[in-house]
Amino acid sequence: MSTSTTLASLSPDETLIKLPNPYSTEYTLQRAFNHDEFSGKTSEGGLHFYKLIPRATQAKGAAELPEPLDNPELYFAEPAELKSSELPPDSNNSAWARSRRAPNFHMRRNTDPDRATGPSETWPWIAP
Repeated sequence: MSTSTTLASLSPDETLIKLPNPYSTEYTLQRAFNHDEFSGKTSEGGLHFYKLIPRATQAKGAAELPEPLDNPELYFAEPAELKSSELPPDSNNSAWARSRRAPNFHMRRNTDPDRATGPSETWPWIAP
């Protein structure tokens, strides 16, 4: 049985995601706590938000990404699972049941009109 790790328990120095070769880009987690983007709020709807940022130092020989995958406007909340009483039985292997058993998370984008950009297809991919 695997143990569950919460985002809040991770150190900002830990690598959370590392892309495969040839890129080998490493990302760490930053808690969005009292950031200007949240106007001094620490949470929204009781959820604490985080964002991925590239590590300051990358592996030697790592290829540069053709397009950046991180975005300073993208924040996400801790993944959450439904209560066991709300889950479909394990014997139900339909697409609906599998999606209900998967953790869900909230994403939030900075909506500053001066920095408005269209969402990228990479944004949901890079969120854990």
